[in-house]
Amino acid sequence: MGCIALTFGCAEPPDETQEIVGNLVKAGFPADDIHTVEGRVYVGRDAEVTLAASREMLEAGDTTREQYRTTNLVSTSLTKICVNGSTFTGAFSTALDLAIQNYDELPLTFAMARTPSTGCSFTINAVIDPNMNGGVAGFPSNGNPFGQITIGGQLSQYGVDVIEHVITHELGHTVGFRHSDYYNRGISCGSGGNEGDAGIGAIHIPGTPTTATVGASIMNSCFRSVETGEFTSSDITALNDLYASAAVCKGQTPQGATAWQQYSADGIYLDVNTAGCGFSTTPLFFTSIGGVSGQWESSGATAIYNPSPTGFRVYLKFPGITPARANTEFSWHINWQAAPNNLRQPTLCTGQTSQGATDWQQYGTAGIYLDVDTAGCGFSTTPLFFTSIGGVSGQWESSGATAIYNPSPTGFRVYLKFPGITPARANTEFGWHINWQAAPNNLRRPTLCTGQTSQGATDWQQYGAAGIYLDVNTAGCGFSATPLYFTSIGGSGGQWESSGATAIYYPSPTGFRIYVKYAGITPAQANNEFGWHINWSAR
Repeated sequence: MGCIALTFGCAEPPDETQEIVGNLVKAGFPADDIHTVEGRVYVGRDAEVTLAASREMLEAGDTTREQYRTTNLVSTSLTKICVNGSTFTGAFSTALDLAIQNYDELPLTFAMARTPSTGCSFTINAVIDPNMNGGVAGFPSNGNPFGQITIGGQLSQYGVDVIEHVITHELGHTVGFRHSDYYNRGISCGSGGNEGDAGIGAIHIPGTPTTATVGASIMNSCFRSVETGEFTSSDITALNDLYASAAVCKGQTPQGATAWQQYSADGIYLDVNTAGCGFSTTPLFFTSIGGVSGQWESSGATAIYNPSPTGFRVYLKFPGITPARANTEFSWHINWQAAPNNLRQPTLCTGQTSQGATDWQQYGTAGIYLDVDTAGCGFSTTPLFFTSIGGVSGQWESSGATAIYNPSPTGFRVYLKFPGITPARANTEFGWHINWQAAPNNLRRPTLCTGQTSQGATDWQQYGAAGIYLDVNTAGCGFSATPLYFTSIGGSGGQWESSGATAIYYPSPTGFRIYVKYAGITPAQANNEFGWHINWSAR
């Protein structure tokens, strides 16, 4: 068993050090657990406390938030924390990559990456001390993580998993986590006392155990030689409580038993109940349509009506459709996701153009277009864009809202086709607006996986005289169960007049198929002339 700790000595502290010590005592840390080494102050044997951090510990914290955390947390304005481990080699380099992955694969308010990397909001410096057997870090201050982790070179005797464990542990301190056994270090270390509580410097996190056990948390004070380096379930609960990205709620109506209602001779509609999501304000809704036949030739599945905190309505248009046919013959159902508006997070950015005042521009006699500004997301590379169209009338019979043109880090364009449409009608009569979300390409996270087929080289296959299809491979996501798939179609021409790109066939844990309908289309034309490709996300 090893302790994640330093060998401490005492020295006469200078004035700043004395203030830190005094603040820690006021915050409830026992005097015998506060140590000074070369002018630096540590608690819990491995967590350095700066003057700013000690002052923040005296501020009133949110004590209703029942693992353990300090009052010091990382600001949600930080979207990417980078770690500079340029001196790490061999097992230490591998372990650092794995520790960073532990955090980055979770849907947190911040991404984590190793330098060199672009878009870093803050960089933590990682160093190795050859004389140490454990690690040292510190707590956040001023909304930033602690700026350095020190990892003991003597950990080489244990192997990659233990080194990964210690690095993950020390990174935990930098974002505000205390030891899970702070109240009795003897639980994981075999000896040691209470590091201090007082409900200020050690706040219990809801949903996690109030008592620690050996091996139950990566934030235990001391490590064993058999550590795996991975988060436990309570560690993940703790991270989600403090730093989970805003919840995206998802669902699917029953296949073969969706509550379709008749709407005219060629239409049906559906009220989708999302009350279980618990939204208090109206989120943005995004959809795709699943089934076994016909849905690629329908329209309306991504047109949102009557959105509210508890649901929305869609209308589908298809010749001769009835609720019975939709369920029994076609097995049509709606895949949906709901996300808060105006999210600004590393893995998801959302927005909505102004209802009744969207900046539509005329395009021919039966079209309008819109340049959507997403600069506020702060992407440095072009993300994947997914859309739906909202309004009070007509949008279920339009086409083009999920066809993405001119994507860039700061926005994209959509064209809409509808007989006689003008910008004035779109705003004043119909209230048309675009709901959008942007996510980085090639995400591989447990709750979100994204991808894009090759622009100009997508493996389209011919389907009849006016159709092509594509089998999309999502095996790299590693799903064990079938997720919900959401799509948009990108390209340089024609896709706004196509149909089918958001109709999902044959979904499985490793992929799905789509059919696209367009007069005279061939795979060669789709790739060479139009550059058609599919953007996809899986949840």
